[in-house]
Amino acid sequence: MKLETRYSNHPNDVKHYTTSELREHFLIEQVFIPDEINLVYSHNDRIIAGGAMPVNRPLSLGSCKELASDYFLELREMGVINIGGKGKIILDGKEYDMNYQDGLYAGRGIKEVEFVLFVTSSEIIGQMKEENIYRISEVDFCEIPNKRLNKSEY
Repeated sequence: MKLETRYSNHPNDVKHYTTSELREHFLIEQVFIPDEINLVYSHNDRIIAGGAMPVNRPLSLGSCKELASDYFLELREMGVINIGGKGKIILDGKEYDMNYQDGLYAGRGIKEVEFVLFVTSSEIIGQMKEENIYRISEVDFCEIPNKRLNKSEY
């Protein structure tokens, strides 16, 4: 898991940024990297955005020193949308099947998060239909049950 940290920018400073400076501070160039979880932690609202792309192996969401917690969702909640092929997300041992455009809410307190692809990468390579999981994580102050949303539900 890779976590890039971005610091807040004062609005008066941003007014004078060039295009390349705006891109450097606000654009996430590469969200999906095969067989990696790639995240960006922004000090604006303490939000973490990023992607997971399990192709050849399951990917586990760990913790890091920037979160000051023992596990990723100890003090955070997370919303996930599958924009790739069929797969599953495992939250503390409970499996959630994820089809294209399905969503999953993972509440605070989940200790183990794993992203798994159902089909082998050789079946879909070149089509970029691996399970691309886009996620947003925010600080959470209460526990809310996990919830899977099927595309037909919204």
